[in-house]
Amino acid sequence: MYCTARWREGWWRRYVWPCICCPGFGEGRLQRLKCRKIKETVRCALAGESGILILSGVLALGVGVAVTGVVGAGTPEEIRELKKPEAGTEPVQEPLFIKGSRETAQSYTVEVPARLYTSEETEKLLEEGRTELDRQLLGENDSADHVTRALCLPAQAAEGRVAVAWTIDHPEYLQYDGAPAEDIPPEGVSVRLEARLTCQEEERYYHKQVVLYPLEEEGWAGRVKQALEEANRDGTADMYYLPRTVDGQPVVWNRNRENPALMLSLVILAVGFLLVWRRREQARQEEERRRAGLFREYPAFVSRMSLFLGAGLSVRQVFYRMAGRRGRPEEKKNRNRPRDYLTEEIILTCREMEQGVSETQAYRHLGERSGLLEYRTFTALLVQNIRKGNQELLAMFQSEADKAFADRRRNAEALGSKAGTKLLMPMGLMLVVVLILVIFPACVSFYG
Repeated sequence: MYCTARWREGWWRRYVWPCICCPGFGEGRLQRLKCRKIKETVRCALAGESGILILSGVLALGVGVAVTGVVGAGTPEEIRELKKPEAGTEPVQEPLFIKGSRETAQSYTVEVPARLYTSEETEKLLEEGRTELDRQLLGENDSADHVTRALCLPAQAAEGRVAVAWTIDHPEYLQYDGAPAEDIPPEGVSVRLEARLTCQEEERYYHKQVVLYPLEEEGWAGRVKQALEEANRDGTADMYYLPRTVDGQPVVWNRNRENPALMLSLVILAVGFLLVWRRREQARQEEERRRAGLFREYPAFVSRMSLFLGAGLSVRQVFYRMAGRRGRPEEKKNRNRPRDYLTEEIILTCREMEQGVSETQAYRHLGERSGLLEYRTFTALLVQNIRKGNQELLAMFQSEADKAFADRRRNAEALGSKAGTKLLMPMGLMLVVVLILVIFPACVSFYG
């Protein structure tokens, strides 16, 4: 940042930088400096830059020499043995260099195997594996004479250093993952388990006798299930009978009927919320249509106002004249035309004046009800200039009419661009349909 800032200064670029890049040429320029203060500043800057460069060079040279002395000094280390990994671990790869009396040095990767267990270590591991199997075999069962849940038959023991292979004399009742079968007879079945433990070349055997029983449900559910089985021993019957008593106590069976009250209540609430939302949405859409209609009719309204005022009518007479257009026969016959929101507001303003509201207050109400800035500005002009004569008011209305028509033209252009954007999706879908109609027959005729 320091060098960048100083580089932007003319004297640094013209005098200091040439001294660093080319000392002889830079000194000549330095002698031509007239200001003593600038000369001293340049010399200090040159001294600081030179010191940093010299210090960096010395440090780089020293570090290079030190690293070279540590890493590359002396002859390669001669080794005669490698330490084996611990017993039971994976072999390791050791990259080395080998050189013969008549051969050049070559790289060679030596695979160092793990150390083997001694006989005492092997015997200890096998005994540890047998103890671990005896401790884990039953799993969640309480006794080997009554096994109803899955047994634990691991494939390794002693932290993976002893391999275990299982043999089961009745695999139809006990799977090799320890899970009992579902068709175990109620009187139980005896199963003999044999495990062969292997560690290196040594082997030991582990034997276990267990008695398997079908899994029984405990508590009330188990007693109900037993009562159902006793009541339906005849599998050919057409009906499935429900016992009247379970464990000596009478029981009553009922079918749960769904209560639709909660669902009906939720549906009614949802319908109520939907109706409220629909009314608000309709009101919002109606307000948007009203504002759009008022904005659309504003230029014509101001233009007619200017025309009538120029003809010599007062503002009040102009409002009554515009309100009277609603009662014309041609207006009544055309029932399909959109609502004329502006005429409705003008009629409401005339009714306010007929009911005793002052003229200025009625005009203010018109601007407030419209909710548009244009109408508020228009009514403000009416209120401020209603007593200044029609000539001044007419000029202001003419200017306002020109501005309103310009705004309407810009709004029409914006609506046109928005309509073109909305047509992109239908046009894209039509393009996809046309492509399918063109490509599909060609593919059928080509592959058919």
